[in-house]
Formats: sequence, structure tokens, C-alpha cells
Amino acid sequence: MYRKKWTKVQKKRFFLPLTGVFVFLGIEEAQTFIYIPMVVSFGFFIIFWNFPFLAYYNNTKPLYVKDLFIDSDKLPNYNVNPKIKTKFLNIFEWSLIISASLLTGALADFWLYKTNGDESWIEIIGITGGILKIFQMVDGTIGYIILTILRKYIIKETTELKKRRWSNLKRIVQLKINQSRLNKSHLIASNSANNLTALSDQDANNMCAGTNIIIAKTVQPDVGHVI
Repeated sequence: MYRKKWTKVQKKRFFLPLTGVFVFLGIEEAQTFIYIPMVVSFGFFIIFWNFPFLAYYNNTKPLYVKDLFIDSDKLPNYNVNPKIKTKFLNIFEWSLIISASLLTGALADFWLYKTNGDESWIEIIGITGGILKIFQMVDGTIGYIILTILRKYIIKETTELKKRRWSNLKRIVQLKINQSRLNKSHLIASNSANNLTALSDQDANNMCAGTNIIIAKTVQPDVGHVI
């Protein structure tokens, strides 16, 4: 029973304890412009990997008042192949996970640069809020660029897939037409052969009948001569 529960847990969840790397930020020797970006980027990579919605949250559609009365399931969508959809969703997700992780490391370095230990808590909160806003803006911009590029590739691959399907459909129809013509020609040839066989049998019967009549006339005795 417990083994089944463990098998249902995603493997990436076992990497969550590695977020304890943030403990090194409390070590004074690690508070440098080299180690802080590495530690922060690695720790947030584990977090974004396990909870990817945190990375692409800025690129999701917000909820408006009018959306309360709209059934989103009935809205028209592109007829995208599920394989293509899964492929590009994975590309988008991993692109934002990696970019967001690197961005957090860079912003942590910038936070260290702006705080030299003489600031009050209000100033630190202000600097932190400004850095978070920068993260939101940059992450949203990166996501928008990635979405724009991926949208073009999705349209391109969907169009090519439709062309291939249409080409395969035309090929199948043409094969069926050729098969129908071939079957019809075989049927005509078979009927012709049957007709020729029937005519040959009839001619043979007629010849046999004629031969029997000739033989009968030849064998019949001359009655006057015998008398």
C-alpha cells in the first residue's frame, strides 16, 4: 500500500529538500557577488521546476468581472494536435523555468549591491519590492516574447500537419478509385470469358448434334433395295 503511494509521487518532488541550499545565504563568507547568484538560482530552479505556475503566472490570463458569466470551455480554440500542444507547452514551461531562475540570481546580486547593511527595514522592504516588480516585468516580457515565437511555430506546424493529412486523404481516395476501376475491369474480363465459354459450349453441342444426324442418315438402311 505504501509502495503504491510512493510510486504516485512525482520524482521531481524528491529534489525539494535541495531548497535547503538557501541556508548558505546566512553564512557571511557566502554573501558575495559570486555565491549568492549561484545559490539563489539553484534554489529557485528547484522551486520553479516543482511549481512551474510560479514561473509563468505573469503570462496567464487574469480574471475579469465579465469572465464570471462566460463558459471558457465553449470558446473556440485552434484545432491543434495534442502532440504539438504538449511539445510547445513543455518548451514554454522549461524556457520560463530556466529564465526565471537566472533572473532571480541576477536580482539577488542586485539586491546585495543595493544593500550595504546601513539601510533601515523600510529601505530594505522598498528595495525588495522594487526588485520583485522588476522580476515581474522582466519575466512577463520574456514570457511574451517566447509565446510570440512559439505561436508562429504552432501555426506553422499545424498548417503542415493539415497539409500532410489532406495529402494522405487524397492518396487514399485515389487508391480506392484505382482499386474500384481494377475490380470493374476484372469483372468485365470475367464476364467476357464466361460468355465466350458459354458460346463455345453451345457451338460444341450444335456440332455434336449435326454429327449425330449425319451418322443416323448414313446408317439407316435403304428399305426398297432390301425388298
